[in-house]
Amino acid sequence: MLRCFLLIIFLIFSASGSSQVVKIYHGSGLSGIIDNNEDVLPEKEMFLKENQKIIIRIINPFPTLYKYEIKEEEIEIKNPEVPDITNLLTLLTGEINPESKPLVGGGTETSENDPEWIAKYIAEIKDIQQHIKDIKKEVVKADKRVNKNNALNNPDEEGFRYASKILKEKNELFKIQNGKTIEKYIEEFSTNIKKADNGNYNPEDSDQKFTMQLFDEYYKTLGKSATQLVRPYNSPKLNYKNFETTVGAKIKKIKISVISLDSTITVRDTKTIAELTLNPKFSRPILELVPTALLHKSSGGKKFSIEEGIINESAQDEFNFSAGLMLNLSFANWGDSNEYSTGIGVGFALVDNNLGNFFANANISYKKWIRFGVGYGFLRTPTGLKNGLGAGDSADDIPDLNELLTYERKPALFFTFVIPGLTLPLN
Repeated sequence: MLRCFLLIIFLIFSASGSSQVVKIYHGSGLSGIIDNNEDVLPEKEMFLKENQKIIIRIINPFPTLYKYEIKEEEIEIKNPEVPDITNLLTLLTGEINPESKPLVGGGTETSENDPEWIAKYIAEIKDIQQHIKDIKKEVVKADKRVNKNNALNNPDEEGFRYASKILKEKNELFKIQNGKTIEKYIEEFSTNIKKADNGNYNPEDSDQKFTMQLFDEYYKTLGKSATQLVRPYNSPKLNYKNFETTVGAKIKKIKISVISLDSTITVRDTKTIAELTLNPKFSRPILELVPTALLHKSSGGKKFSIEEGIINESAQDEFNFSAGLMLNLSFANWGDSNEYSTGIGVGFALVDNNLGNFFANANISYKKWIRFGVGYGFLRTPTGLKNGLGAGDSADDIPDLNELLTYERKPALFFTFVIPGLTLPLN
């Protein structure tokens, strides 16, 4: 019995620290919160324990094309994003091109009079630009109107995982490294191209030196942008994006919004895609010490009185009122917000200035407003008189009959009523 009691206590306490995951599906025309039966809802209301951790999970994010924001009652939660992709966006919209730099030899076109090292630079720049265009095409193809069921199963045929897979298979920016980082590859190319025996570059020629600096700067900038473009897709395990919050003492309204990082190529929903309302469940202590009002009736008790100078005896069969104190264990909460609770309690009643009256009960409570219980116990009850006196004897010379009563503890029925909102601290 003791083991069962301890197991109940353990389960109650361990459950209070668990976290709740809310899944958000980001689709096209049907985004929202995935309910338990996997329906997609634009909004949902939840009742959770105060201080419980909530994980809001975008199950099919595309972080290189969309930015996900969580707002709580107009207060934005700052969450780390993917690496800075400002250069990536600029590249995707085609705003960077070789003509933006005063390159020698007519921009990206080579001339017969250009040194060999210029031709090498321009060829390398064109190569990277083509890879970037290819990446853009694959990313656009990956941003499909994702199927919800596929999103739940972490697909690699659509969305971010598809982009990562297909780019690794097809794009040379992943293969060109030969085990090196792109940054290392670019650094080595820039170093080698400057060697006098590799392209007839003359570092003493001021015009060539200035032109080399322009090429070097642009090439490294373009290479850095290409690196930032590729790097996020090196993380195929990024199946979802998490935001964390906790349930407070007040109702919390949360909006999940999406911002397109390039509206010219994206197809999924933007703006607010889901609204979540978190209601804190009613919080009550598991153990409480509560003042209690009681109605009780014992079996086998007697009542003595004096009528016309003679001692009269009758059965004690009515309910009596008293006050007491009860230690209550709330082991089962129910209702949408845990407003109801079922508990068991043990306590004592103060009857005729005596504390030797004990009971145990089962009870139901509603918030802190009312708790009603029925129990069984033992009540100190009059059963006879001292000095051999009994019914029919003369009551002469008996100033107070109560002083002659004898008591025994008898089984009793208890009805308990807890005073609304009143509890005593246990510590």
